[in-house]
Amino acid sequence: MIGIPRIRIRRRAIAPVVAAFTLLGPATGGAWADARRGPGPVLVSGPSPYAACATNKGQLNADFEPWITARPGAPSHLAIAWEQDRSTTGAARGGVTVATSADHGRTWRTSGFPSLTPCTGGTFSSTANPAVSYAKNGRLYAITAGFSWGVSSAVLVSTSDNDGASWSQPATLLSDPSPAYFSDRPSITPDSRDPRVAYAVWNRNRAADNQNELMFSRTADGGKTWTPARAVYTPAEKGAGTVGNQIAVLPNGTLVNIFYEGDFPVSSPSNPDLAEHIQIIKSADHGTTWSRPITIANAKLNTPVIPDTFKPATGSGLIPDIGVNERTGALYAVWGDASLSTSESAVGFAASYNGGSSWSKPIRIDHTPESVRGGNGQAFLPQVEVTDDGAVGVFYYDFRNNTPAAGTPTNAWFLKCRGPRCVRDRAAWRESGLASSFDMERAAVWSGTPYLGTSVGLAHAGDRFEAAFVMTNADPANQQDVYLSSIPSR
Repeated sequence: MIGIPRIRIRRRAIAPVVAAFTLLGPATGGAWADARRGPGPVLVSGPSPYAACATNKGQLNADFEPWITARPGAPSHLAIAWEQDRSTTGAARGGVTVATSADHGRTWRTSGFPSLTPCTGGTFSSTANPAVSYAKNGRLYAITAGFSWGVSSAVLVSTSDNDGASWSQPATLLSDPSPAYFSDRPSITPDSRDPRVAYAVWNRNRAADNQNELMFSRTADGGKTWTPARAVYTPAEKGAGTVGNQIAVLPNGTLVNIFYEGDFPVSSPSNPDLAEHIQIIKSADHGTTWSRPITIANAKLNTPVIPDTFKPATGSGLIPDIGVNERTGALYAVWGDASLSTSESAVGFAASYNGGSSWSKPIRIDHTPESVRGGNGQAFLPQVEVTDDGAVGVFYYDFRNNTPAAGTPTNAWFLKCRGPRCVRDRAAWRESGLASSFDMERAAVWSGTPYLGTSVGLAHAGDRFEAAFVMTNADPANQQDVYLSSIPSR
């Protein structure tokens, strides 16, 4: 057993952030509209707050990879963070935008992660993969990765005690020289039993030997201090990443961290011969010691393509997701999988009823009509969540409404299920659409590919699911926005 020493992080006083409430009208209709907000998904993002920033060289108004959280015990309080103005070569050049609502999403206040890029008073040239999470006492945590190529790669956390009206100056959990190291895809999870405790995890690549590590840090005083970041798992195979790390906390306090292990080329060419797994590691002592990996599925990663052209489209299934029933401790996992359908892009699902020690046989649960490889039957970017009353919900996109005409109609869907049939019967899942079709080919680009991101946001607020996802626009100056749909559990 390895103990973790504590370090003190010097922090300045809470820094005010200019913000304003904006009433946003409803967008296109959906079958499960929230009657409190009107029909259909609600537009959350607006014009970039960094449009006038001289160093912002990203795609203006291009919003990516939203992450959503709801405040425990106060389901009207929501927060969504996303990458703002992502560049064509990766990472956001503007910064991180955080939107918060105290009225079930009727109105939103936006703010920025402070002291990050020059647009927000910081020095990093870009940022990526923000995540937010409420503690049970209402403290809002935000985490992101900051990059300055040739200088540094860092993971930073900021907190707010007033629903994002102001933020603390960020604490640096780890800062490495770049490009010698690369920290990617962090997430943060407050402890469900102790609001003073929160956990951060991410993948770190070491260029010298192309070794990836699963990194961990913990706070026990609400973010004032953090333990020194340390590796809690290292893949045996060089080049194998630990990507999509996210911790779920079981009712007994056990931590369960999910991740994808497989080819993750950061500092070397791709190695498609590496085995691919969806895995977890567990800790019964708040992260001091961890189990060996437990495999959920030996998956084959999906790589969505535009059906008409076979050009790459959006992100692969690199990011798995995990949900926990906070009463029973049941765990549910989803991921994008190429081995479960002839289209080679489906939603894989498995569950565990013994704390993650063993998992049900993986099954496909999306309702996308089957197709040939790379055809309209591709489902992708799934997320899973569990409501307080035990319903399991899954979000995903697909191309089922695509035609040979110009453009690629893309749709957002939602599945709900209850009971033991969920783990063995695809037909037990009830599906509904969240919005009208949008054109994937109008999306902002990354490395020449139309790109929505590698994940969307899904949370629960009491007995409702809250899905934060991206859709494109007809306006070429505003390629895509973040929308919110609220879905009842029944």
